[in-house]
Amino acid sequence: MDNILDPAWHLYKKPFQDESLILEDWIPLGMMRQALQAIATYCDSKYNCCGLYTFEDWHEKNGQLSRRERTTYADWWEAIATDDSLWDTRPASGLYRAYYSETADFLLRYAVIDAPGEGFPKAWGDFSFSGESDDIRAVIQTLNGIEGLPLNLIGSAAYFEATYGR
Repeated sequence: MDNILDPAWHLYKKPFQDESLILEDWIPLGMMRQALQAIATYCDSKYNCCGLYTFEDWHEKNGQLSRRERTTYADWWEAIATDDSLWDTRPASGLYRAYYSETADFLLRYAVIDAPGEGFPKAWGDFSFSGESDDIRAVIQTLNGIEGLPLNLIGSAAYFEATYGR
């Protein structure tokens, strides 16, 4: 969370006004990369006229607000181009990387962690995508082609209250 999104969250303003698309469980890194690429395709096509920000989301871990940095869709694509690039752009353990549009129409948060033990893929991921209901529905349609993706839909207020607390 940064100093722009934090007040929006408390006031249920965008991107927290409607719904969040979340995962019910952690997924293998390759599957998450595919999902993030599908989400980036949608956001890039609809919001590429707007600026884009990124930050490491410490709020869930310790309540700290992060400093956002301006980025580009090209940089976002580079970060999610391969499993290795996605692995290399992960924040510190247990933290989420976040992207949101300058207009706050969407917020994407994702985390990448080491495998939980032997017999698992190298890395696992989790993500949430928040915004207007129409955007969420469109993203769900783009993600339907990824078999086994454990998606769930929840109201953004409930999700972020459970994730961050009030």
